Amino acid sequence: MIVGNDVCNAAQPGMAEEVTVGDVATWDIDQPVQATVKGRVVEAPFSKTSCVYFEWVIGTTTGPEGSGDWVTHMQPVVGGGDLEFKAKDGRTLRINPRGELFRLPPIWSAHFSEVASGDEPTVVKAWRKMNSGAPTIREYCLKPNQRVTLSVHEVSSWLPPEVVGGNPIEDIHRRVHVRVESSGSELTPASQMMP
Repeated sequence: MIVGNDVCNAAQPGMAEEVTVGDVATWDIDQPVQATVKGRVVEAPFSKTSCVYFEWVIGTTTGPEGSGDWVTHMQPVVGGGDLEFKAKDGRTLRINPRGELFRLPPIWSAHFSEVASGDEPTVVKAWRKMNSGAPTIREYCLKPNQRVTLSVHEVSSWLPPEVVGGNPIEDIHRRVHVRVESSGSELTPASQMMP
């Protein structure tokens, strides 16, 4: 259940309740929420699809012809702005997608052989200058008004001790997980790189 900053100031029936990323600490971590997404529409560079969030990445994968998990990849390129999610009951959540988790199906994918050809995109030519192997590009997208499942995940990491010889400090924070229900959905590369 999504709740606001102050239970006493919760939205009345029929009124939209706005929840910002700062309110994530108050979410019930075990209750996924179905919602639709809105945001500033941008064009994804490879598929030319209209998206409110996209990311693309180039790298090598475990499977043949660019299938399988990522073995290695360059820093993902992310586009779009703040996202607004509207739940079926009218509540809204606005987030900046930086640092959140996305599980999306690729909307576009291209695999290139280990041998360079003259008609490759510029990004593939640049990748080949620093890497070996057969590169794959995948592009991911959240489309305007797309249905998603939102949930909250606790993420912990260990920070150095405050004093020499002290114990490490556990840092626990919550991240919004945006999931498109599809058999091809995968944790996006940008999501894997965030703390």
